[in-house]
Amino acid sequence: MKYIHSFDWAELERCLAAVAEMPEHNSYLLLDGAQNPDLLRRLRASGLPWLSVFTQSDDGGKELMAASPLLAQFDPAFPEPLRRLLTFCDGMPMLSVWLSPESLSELAQRLLPWCVVKADDLHFNLRYPDTRRLPDIVAVQDAEQRGQFFGPASLCLLPARAGGWHSLPLPTRALPPADKVVLDQAQTLALIRAGEADETLYQMHFHRYITPEVLADCYPVVERALSQADLEGQEEPDQRFERCMDALRAPA
Repeated sequence: MKYIHSFDWAELERCLAAVAEMPEHNSYLLLDGAQNPDLLRRLRASGLPWLSVFTQSDDGGKELMAASPLLAQFDPAFPEPLRRLLTFCDGMPMLSVWLSPESLSELAQRLLPWCVVKADDLHFNLRYPDTRRLPDIVAVQDAEQRGQFFGPASLCLLPARAGGWHSLPLPTRALPPADKVVLDQAQTLALIRAGEADETLYQMHFHRYITPEVLADCYPVVERALSQADLEGQEEPDQRFERCMDALRAPA
């Protein structure tokens, strides 16, 4: 089963052709190592320069490295290593394309404080390499946080659930990296709610209640059901889950 629809390589090639005309910027892949433990081996065999954001190196304990955001630099003029990685990651929300004048090590250092953040007095693993979560994270950031997260980046391109690619809004002013990241209660609650539809779908599939070819095809129905539950003040998790199941069972 795929979590999202296949990457549109032709569309990405058109975007990369424009990137190739900006030699003052570096091209990067941000990869979610937690979604496929074999990614680390593929990345090491790719020939691309890369770093683990957790360790700030290309070395470290196997389990730690496999769970880390991974940052790889590529040359848009020579796309074959990129094509092989996209083929390996196809159907998974685990890859985004970044364009930045910062070096590989500078961008990895910038992203490090965002791995584990303080949220409502608890420490929270912020899954920003997951391209389902990244737009939600950017949406709740204030202007300072967005400037610290992206810095001088000029592009952040990620696959949509239904196919195609879309870019995220970038800050109007680049800022130095954050020393630490603190999210307030409103930001934390917004992120929890934003991830509810995907978590609900994961549980449905895990327990074999649904078996779609592409899990993302069920996302709009489940998100609409949860939004209606919000409007009606329905907060009990089991009731919200059953509401989503009923919505999926309903005739189209």
